[in-house]
Amino acid sequence: MFKTYLKAIFLSIFCALNASAAHSVSLLRDPDIEYGLQQLAEPILRAANLNSDDVKVWIVNDMGLNAFIIDNKHIFVHAGLVLQLKTAAQLQSVIAHEAAHITMDIFRDVSPMFSGPIGPFPLAYWLPPPQF
Repeated sequence: MFKTYLKAIFLSIFCALNASAAHSVSLLRDPDIEYGLQQLAEPILRAANLNSDDVKVWIVNDMGLNAFIIDNKHIFVHAGLVLQLKTAAQLQSVIAHEAAHITMDIFRDVSPMFSGPIGPFPLAYWLPPPQF
């Protein structure tokens, strides 16, 4: 029970501190890069029992060293992290880490904190949509 409250507090602080940053997220869009990312992600997603047609990998226009998911369909990797990686296998390991979050269904753990009269909502409903 304490763990659930701790998660709620952490998530509240995280959302409050990052609300303005979340609104400024933009994506780097290039058909060749997007195709290459999907080719790199495909064997990882298949190994995680995820459909590569459903889960997409996107590059965030940010020089930070970060990667994250906001739902079970999108993996976001910061451009700064991609530029620091030396091999395709390193990028695949980042994708694998984020795919593990999807496979473990982390939104199942936080959705009870956001339950309302019309049912539970995943965290992604409170975040602004990414700019595609």
